[in-house]
Amino acid sequence: MDFAAAIHPVPVLKTERLILRGLVRADAHDLFLMRSDPRMIEHTDQTVDRSIDDTHRYLDRMLDGGVRASWIVWAIETADRRRVVGSVSLWNFTEDHACAELGYGIHPSFWGLGYMRETLRAVLSFAFGTLGMQAVEAYTERANLRSSSLLGHLGFRLARCVEETGAAVDRVFTMDVFRIENDSRFRLGVLTEASPATASPEPQNYRNGQPVFRIEGDESTYFYQSGALKARGPFNDGRMEGEWRFYRETGQLAQIGHFRAGIKDGLWIRFDRSGAIEYEETFRAGKLMHRP
Repeated sequence: MDFAAAIHPVPVLKTERLILRGLVRADAHDLFLMRSDPRMIEHTDQTVDRSIDDTHRYLDRMLDGGVRASWIVWAIETADRRRVVGSVSLWNFTEDHACAELGYGIHPSFWGLGYMRETLRAVLSFAFGTLGMQAVEAYTERANLRSSSLLGHLGFRLARCVEETGAAVDRVFTMDVFRIENDSRFRLGVLTEASPATASPEPQNYRNGQPVFRIEGDESTYFYQSGALKARGPFNDGRMEGEWRFYRETGQLAQIGHFRAGIKDGLWIRFDRSGAIEYEETFRAGKLMHRP
């Protein structure tokens, strides 16, 4: 297979609600709305785009790397409104193209709608079916429970943990590296088994043996590698349900939020490190309805 020809021009992938296609310069406005939002970079070694010029420079880098087959980047576009709401990429390929790193992000207004789960299934089907890759890895900061939960539901397993010193941000990131291997679910680029998102995730452990999470009855508890409580709340049919509480590794309550069938629904309260309320948000079926 001619790998470069397989990924450039960027092939269009379609799902029930989304179109994944190559970036174009006309996407700059939609991308700026996403890349200028500080919530997008909370767990990453990145800074926000301060102007549309920053976004244009990002587009230049992505388009140039695509032409050179260094990576493949898709714009995530809603099929109904044809609006770009996020991006997803395969990059950092091994020399034999058997493994790559997965990158993804979606505007916070579209969190909790299942769009990214839908997106990553399509990308994994392409990677394992069309490209014939053997494995895909994803790095996520340990505190990013939303991302690690998504990866676990898709079938990724915790492979290792690494510490990385930020280049754009002056701090050390503790990253959990998740990995998924090619298997029969991705035959011919189509998932052939029931979605793992509807079942309880399989047990996972950190390198020191500490469980990543524990499920007892209808309650799920997530832990930091130190064993400190990270989050706790009800789990129903493999999805977050009802009130969840999220904690910093120090034991401080960081956030209280509500889910319905795995989607944000209801009041969300964020606390600062002094214990005071930092802000409150209200969601309905994953859509942000109110934020003071």
